This record gives sequence, C-alpha cells and structure tokens, in this order.
Amino acid sequence: MQESSLSALGNAAFRALESEEKEKICDDPYSRKFVPTWFYSIAKFTLVTGYAEHRSPGVMGALVTRSRYIDDYLTERIKDGIEQLIILGAGYDSRPYRFEQLKRRVKVFEVDNYATQNNKKDKLAKIFGALPDYVTFVPVDLTKETLENHLIDSNYNKTAKTLFIMEGLSMYLNDKTMDNILSFVTECSGAGSSIIFDYFYKSVIDGNEIWRSAVYYKEKLTYGIEKGKIEGYMEARGFKQIHEIDNKELERMYCTGKNRGRAVFPGISIVSAITRSNSV
Repeated sequence: MQESSLSALGNAAFRALESEEKEKICDDPYSRKFVPTWFYSIAKFTLVTGYAEHRSPGVMGALVTRSRYIDDYLTERIKDGIEQLIILGAGYDSRPYRFEQLKRRVKVFEVDNYATQNNKKDKLAKIFGALPDYVTFVPVDLTKETLENHLIDSNYNKTAKTLFIMEGLSMYLNDKTMDNILSFVTECSGAGSSIIFDYFYKSVIDGNEIWRSAVYYKEKLTYGIEKGKIEGYMEARGFKQIHEIDNKELERMYCTGKNRGRAVFPGISIVSAITRSNSV
C-alpha cells in the first residue's frame, strides 16, 4: 500500500517556518495548515538548533529558494497567458490556492500518488469547507502509470497553453518515467507550453555528495542528470529556450539582506524550457 510522502510533508514544514520570518525568501501561508503540530514542532527544533543545516548543509536554502524561483516563474507564465497548470507530484503545494490569478482563469490539475493526494484533499476540505472547483485532482503513480490516460480522462485539454511544474519530484523517478513525462509535455500540450523542474546532479545520486534528509524520510533518490548536460538533455527531448539556474545564482537572487550568507545545496539546479514543436 502506498504511504503519504514524508518528504512532501517536510518541504511544507520548512516552507511554513520560512514564511514566519520577517525577511522571508518564500511566503506560503497555507503550508502550516497541511502540517501536523507534532511534525511541525520537530522541524522547528531541527531548524532552531542547527541540526537541519548540520545534517544536510544548504537543504533549507535549497527548499525555500526553489519554491520562490518557481513562484516567480509561475507569475511570468500567468502573464504570458497559460490556460492550464499541471502540478506533477503536487504534494502539499499550495500554489493553486495562494495565486489569486489562477482562480477562474486557469484550469489546475494536481497529480500525485493516491495516499498523499487523499490526505491533502481531506486537509483542503477542512481549510476551505469544500474542495475548490477549479482544481482537478488526478491520482497517478507516475512510476507505474502514464499521464496521458489519466489526464485526458480528467478533461485535460491537449491544445491549451500549459505550464507543467515538477518540484522535488525528478530525483525520485527513473529514465523511463522522466522520458514519458517529457514526451507527454511536448506531444500533448498547446503552443507555447512550458515546464519547470528541479533536479539533482548525477553525482548526488551516485553518492559522491549526500542529500542526507532523503535518508531520514526513507524515500530513495533514484535519478539525476549530469552537471552541465541539461541543455542537450532537454533539446533531445523536444524543448527550446532552455534556462538553467544553479545554487550560486539562487543565492545571488534571493539570499540578500538578512538572508545574505545563507547557503543553497550545490548539487541541485532548476531548469525551465518551452516545447519546441508546439511553441510560437
């Protein structure tokens, strides 16, 4: 039986803690509502005592700058006129509920495993009184099932301008699943569609560098892309306008003011790209 994702819960807890800071890098007012008090207390203890940084140097910086960067990218894509938003491995992502621009204007699909999604839906129903009607929940085990059948059955529009977000997901997949996802994006989306996702360098997955929190959450890291190879990787899969941002650039952009000196884990990058075959 599938279990609800602990890493998704941990990400939400750290976003909640960051959101309480006076000079915050990311702001997610809903994240605290997804996290049980006992789990939040543990996360806060590891942060306040410095244990989280000691166990996984740069992990907190990576989580919060990643969230902020993807928020900023989503804002630009909304301005660019996206009609659909697909959040793959949605976990406790709250973008559909905190981005007012999405409501009534963009059809949103949350895709995640059955257990995590059911748990999230229960929490959303308590927060809002009912599940928001502009969000469609699509339960999919991405390692065993394909996106196409499930999304099409959920009234996904293959000709609409769509943004796909994968935050904290690629590193838990495999070659076949990643290729299936990227093929779906290029073949089953409208003109000007795009994707943004973060990934680990292959050296992290191979054990030359360690993302220690993954051991704590008992969710094995399985997929990485060689450092410096992302442009060719994405071009070969039908994308253009490929833009990569690494830890140093995330630090430069967001670790300013009182956050100056905060480190971002050096084994992670974020890439965004436009579909080549359908783009205008």
